[in-house]
Amino acid sequence: MALTKVTSDVLADEFFTRAAAPAQITADTTKEVDFTAAAVIPFSTSAAITLNFTNHKPGMVKNVIITDVGGTSSLAYDTSDTVKVLNGEYSSTSGAVNFIQVVCVNTNTFYVTISQEPSA
Repeated sequence: MALTKVTSDVLADEFFTRAAAPAQITADTTKEVDFTAAAVIPFSTSAAITLNFTNHKPGMVKNVIITDVGGTSSLAYDTSDTVKVLNGEYSSTSGAVNFIQVVCVNTNTFYVTISQEPSA
């Protein structure tokens, strides 16, 4: 029988899962954002992070949540990618939760929006 409707049970985990948060990142590093791994990719850092996007196709969207824990944190993108930040800035304030939505719009071209968790 032909599949005539798309239901959640036929979609891959990349649409529904939250990646396990790794240990806090304390040294400058490149963090791989695998577009086929999970829908939400969380981690915390006190160091400079370079995001490297992998396994992507145009139209795919990933949500990266970075909790800043102070130190000398900053955010950059791998130089092999063309990244255009549409709005927002990364907050390196200790305790800031940065919500980063990444949309692959073309081969190695990404649009990014950054916002922070609203205060109470």
